Amino acid sequence: MSWIEKLAETYDVNAGAPGLCPLYHTTMTAHLIVTIDEKGNFVDNINDNVSVIEKQSKDREVVIPCTEDSSSRTSSITPHPLFDSLQYVAGDLADNFAEEQFKAEDAAKNRKNFQDCFTAYMKNLDKWCDSEFANPYICAVRDYLKRRTLCRDLIRAKILPVNADNKIYLEKPSDDTAAANSAIYKSVTGQLSKALVLFRIFRENAPAVDLWKNSAVQDSWKNYYTWVAATEGLTGFCQVTGKEAPLAKLHPKRIRNAGDQSKIISGNDKENFTYRGRFDDPMEACSISMEVSQKAHSALRWLLNKQGTHEDSLYMVAWAVSSHPEVPDPTRNTADLEDEDEDEDEGEARTYPETAETQAASSSARSNLSALTDKTTIISPENAPFLIKSLLTIPLWEFSS
Repeated sequence: MSWIEKLAETYDVNAGAPGLCPLYHTTMTAHLIVTIDEKGNFVDNINDNVSVIEKQSKDREVVIPCTEDSSSRTSSITPHPLFDSLQYVAGDLADNFAEEQFKAEDAAKNRKNFQDCFTAYMKNLDKWCDSEFANPYICAVRDYLKRRTLCRDLIRAKILPVNADNKIYLEKPSDDTAAANSAIYKSVTGQLSKALVLFRIFRENAPAVDLWKNSAVQDSWKNYYTWVAATEGLTGFCQVTGKEAPLAKLHPKRIRNAGDQSKIISGNDKENFTYRGRFDDPMEACSISMEVSQKAHSALRWLLNKQGTHEDSLYMVAWAVSSHPEVPDPTRNTADLEDEDEDEDEGEARTYPETAETQAASSSARSNLSALTDKTTIISPENAPFLIKSLLTIPLWEFSS
């Protein structure tokens, strides 16, 4: 677990650094920004009340609040706490999409899915807003979305393309040139129901507040979810810290990029023998606290983006936890560096009794090792096998004496 511990330490040392996600946040690709006022009303009387984020924009990758489940979701209905796709945040999508683009049974499934997604999203948002950790900006978003007018507002703003019946084309139409040229299709890949929506708060005589960048919103979610984990989560022994803490059931993905689905730690294979046969439960194989898991994965994601390198899908990074690490001189003899490390070790080395046979073998091996490390020694094809064979005969306890 040392690498997880070092990553968590790196997070603590660099907390607040640009690009390092706050706890219980993840990175996503955003597509739309919707502006509302502090009372939860859609703002009609300003320019750019809704904006489409272009695919080439550097502002597309954003940090948003997440839950343990939502950061690992695939096809299940698991909403993010605040910013999410249109199918989660738009309560009127089920009644305002062009059903003729789908088969009858698929249209019915979509309608039910949109309704279920919105219900699950609002249930979680209500809990956050009703808690002691609530933030007034979050409550404004809730008040707006409860009216179920988001899709109609986006249609009036000419963001979402519609058919003759004023129903949204979720897929790019092939028979409607004007709708097909809508900017939203250039930003979103796939159905428009997958478009991630951000919220901005308009304030009179003050700069607007981008909620996805607002530290008060981030702290509100971090404090609320920490409380949820402590009161509702599974508490157990963390194998990294050695302390009792709320344990992580799922671990984050999106390590290499926003679309990365691979995980470093996963124990969700209940059918095969990933852990079955040795353990009854994946927690028995690997129990890590939620906080440590979040810190380690966020730090690794940050390090890879900051100073990592990759060859195809293989990503590599080297780092030091300290901001002022002791960098060894690359021109020094490696054996000298190892001798220094041995001198710094605390405590006495373990000793073992020697027999006449092991003493003779040790003496022979030392002679060969001395010859090998002499700068004038030349290792040739003739003596290399003998030297290597002799080194392999050194008893293990010789290296601790």
